[in-house]
Amino acid sequence: MKFYGIRWHNLQGYTVKCLSEKKKIHKHLFEIKRREEALTSEDWPPFFPIIHHDISKEIPIHIFFLAAIYAILGCPLSYVLWYRPLYRAMRTDSALKFGWFSLLYLIHIAFCIFAAIAPLLSSRGRASLRAIDTFSDHVLIFYLIGFGFFCLETWYTEIRDSHRERERERERERDEGKEES
Repeated sequence: MKFYGIRWHNLQGYTVKCLSEKKKIHKHLFEIKRREEALTSEDWPPFFPIIHHDISKEIPIHIFFLAAIYAILGCPLSYVLWYRPLYRAMRTDSALKFGWFSLLYLIHIAFCIFAAIAPLLSSRGRASLRAIDTFSDHVLIFYLIGFGFFCLETWYTEIRDSHRERERERERERDEGKEES
């Protein structure tokens, strides 16, 4: 039997071959779709994924709670405990108010150091400092960068203040020299 010039047994073989190719293509497409679903989860940024975020697995819920407290209370407390005392101290030139600001600022620096080191109250066989636990993570790099910027700012402030003090002393010496003559 011929079908448009093709013998029947050749047509059956061609159909079987097409079906097997179709199965291979569907299997390949299914594998591609499965891989895409695995990749398109929570990558950031979506156009060029660099970081994979799965917030529910990576960040515990109590961190969100603490972050919310810090965000809500951070700005008002910084105004009340730093900016307003410093403004009042500068406005009135009062040593007591400068001392109050300095005390509050030192307490905050001590708290930041405590939070960065994060000592455990009971070690239970682990390292007693959480900062030691982060050596394997990339978080430690950000701690060190922040600490480096803090040291750089402190060093720059000291140099600037000492330079200004020397300039004031020179001006006083010049003024005293002019008054004597």
